[in-house]
Amino acid sequence: MSLSICSQKSYETSQSTECSFTCLEDYSLGRVIGKGTFGKVVIAQHKNSGTIYAIKCVKKAKITTQSTYNLLKNEKSILSMIQSPFIVRYFGCFQNVDYIYLVQEYIPGGELFRLLQTRRKLSLAYVKFYSAEIVSAFMHLHSQHIIYRDLKPENILISASGHVKLVDFGFATVLKESHKCSTFCGTFEYLAPEMIERRGHDYSLDWWTLGVLIYELLVGMTPFRSLNTTGIFDKILKKQPDFPPNFDEDAKDLVCKLLEKNPKLRLSGEGIKKHHFFKDTDWNAVDKLNSQPLWIPIVRSELDTSNYEIYQDSPKNFVRQTHFSFTDF
Repeated sequence: MSLSICSQKSYETSQSTECSFTCLEDYSLGRVIGKGTFGKVVIAQHKNSGTIYAIKCVKKAKITTQSTYNLLKNEKSILSMIQSPFIVRYFGCFQNVDYIYLVQEYIPGGELFRLLQTRRKLSLAYVKFYSAEIVSAFMHLHSQHIIYRDLKPENILISASGHVKLVDFGFATVLKESHKCSTFCGTFEYLAPEMIERRGHDYSLDWWTLGVLIYELLVGMTPFRSLNTTGIFDKILKKQPDFPPNFDEDAKDLVCKLLEKNPKLRLSGEGIKKHHFFKDTDWNAVDKLNSQPLWIPIVRSELDTSNYEIYQDSPKNFVRQTHFSFTDF
């Protein structure tokens, strides 16, 4: 069922790069709309322009190793490189004694994860629509030599007009020509075999995660679930996914080719676009945002956060000193 609202597109086009991103005092802060290992995301309104943003607040005291510091710098650098309708827009950053603040586009439709929780699983048409836009997002990233490395329903937001927006580029990295990456990162149930075995990975890792996502959206659970990390990793390395009896045959074939354990044999890029699962997909329409979404989130105002989980913001903790100066951030 499609739910409609008035003037939705204005919520996506009203954000501007004309205001300055210099200090927290320039914003009226709203509630927390996301939490992670290193901080939180809040909705905020710029006092002078009235523009609505999502500000990622990264606690400096949580950045305790060179690798986490590098990931944060990578996130900022990569977001500033990207221009895609399927990836959250980045506007700038600033910092104070305790936090780094990344100013990003506010996406009012909330997480795909919440839609999945509500419906338990999604129809084939929904999954084709969302996965096609993710394919386009990945192809754009890979053309810029970027690996995303953290696809999951929690990192896919839905815009006011019903389209996909990838967020959280904390694990993304730039792949140097003819090299492989070695950092161990990602969400356990979405890890590819080459990541678990630390054999080095490249763009094909993202296509593995797409296979996991398509399965999860259609079934309501991930294909390699287990009670513990050891069990999850063992299944990823040694088992094939079990498919319910009514699982669509084209979807099954695509998932199996994406979940190929040998990354050199894994389906990718143009091969995915040509797969029979997407036989009715107009890729030009997808890239131009001309595909008709099947679900439109209810958004009552620019400041509406009702599509996000309610978080109890914890009281301020004592901030211990970090050994990074952040002067080069």
